[in-house]
Amino acid sequence: MQHVYDLREDQHANSAQGADGDHPEVSFSLLGQTVEGLLGVTPDAPARRLTTLSRLPSGMDWVKINDLRVGRSGFSLRHDGARRSVLTNTRTPPRRSLRAAPSRSG
Repeated sequence: MQHVYDLREDQHANSAQGADGDHPEVSFSLLGQTVEGLLGVTPDAPARRLTTLSRLPSGMDWVKINDLRVGRSGFSLRHDGARRSVLTNTRTPPRRSLRAAPSRSG
């Protein structure tokens, strides 16, 4: 991922956009790694569940996402290291089960 991020300012030739095409893969990769990697978000649509597990590395005190959409629902989520997690339903209808899994250290 670091390699992709480091190349974000390079020209990206795209026949539809020319030599200055965007790098959409950078934003998608960063968002995916944040939501799935650091925040440990795992949606389970058939069971109508959303689970999460903080995977913050040492040196990163907290991470937060607002307006995370899962179907017609929306959530905010904040992990404060391995100490505290807050998952809040911000849109209706709520999921049947909202669970913040216990944080595990390193």
